[in-house]
Amino acid sequence: MILTVTMNPSIDTAYPLASALKVDDVNRVEPIKTAGGKGLNVTRVLGHQGNDVVATNLLGDRMGDFIADRMDEDGVSHDFARIFGENRVCIAALHEGNQTEFFEADPAVSADELDRFTAKFCELAARRRRDDVRRPAARRRRRLLRQARGHRQRVGHRGPSRHLGRFARRRREALPRQAQAERAGRIDCVNATGSGDSTIAGFTHGIAAGAELAEVLRLGNTCDALNTMDPETGHLPWASGTRSTTACGSPSCSFYIVINRF
Repeated sequence: MILTVTMNPSIDTAYPLASALKVDDVNRVEPIKTAGGKGLNVTRVLGHQGNDVVATNLLGDRMGDFIADRMDEDGVSHDFARIFGENRVCIAALHEGNQTEFFEADPAVSADELDRFTAKFCELAARRRRDDVRRPAARRRRRLLRQARGHRQRVGHRGPSRHLGRFARRRREALPRQAQAERAGRIDCVNATGSGDSTIAGFTHGIAAGAELAEVLRLGNTCDALNTMDPETGHLPWASGTRSTTACGSPSCSFYIVINRF
């Protein structure tokens, strides 16, 4: 069982514009709304990959009800604490390959509300400990750290960054520009919001599955790239009815293969 915490959830709203953004004029859009915030984005991506995950957070009044309803629609298990203030709305205007964002101010949280949330968190954490997931997870983390130290020792005494940087530069100089572009691959970026959160979800998924360090890193990068291809935040394209999965032969086909290995 994985428990995520989102202290500042939001209603993430994407405004995809069919044409250029008109300043000082009317821009008509069909909004795409998601229950967002870093922890909820991580939770959703973990759930898409079949993990047993529960989200806890601070939910306000009407906006909080909307977030809770969206979490239910997404199949996200949650156990939250209520606050008096309203949760924020974060808007991303997607126009001409650009992303212009507007973030509302955060709600105020009183000391009593924070105490109630702390009690809720302790209750949930104690419940997760009874599932006996701590020791296996700790062993996996120690193994990954040993792998990371081993890579650093093999790279050289000066540390990995300087040696790997020189190696990467030599490789780039040896490849023609066209070959570099083909090797990097291309994806259609729709909405980049939540990509860092999706990376964390990929790391967590790999660690929970007992993957090797290289696979953990690959999963994080894969979830990052897949999230950019979906208009919703913290979403993988195959889990959303708004976009179809990509056909094999395109650069993103290997992403699905990597994700589904565990």
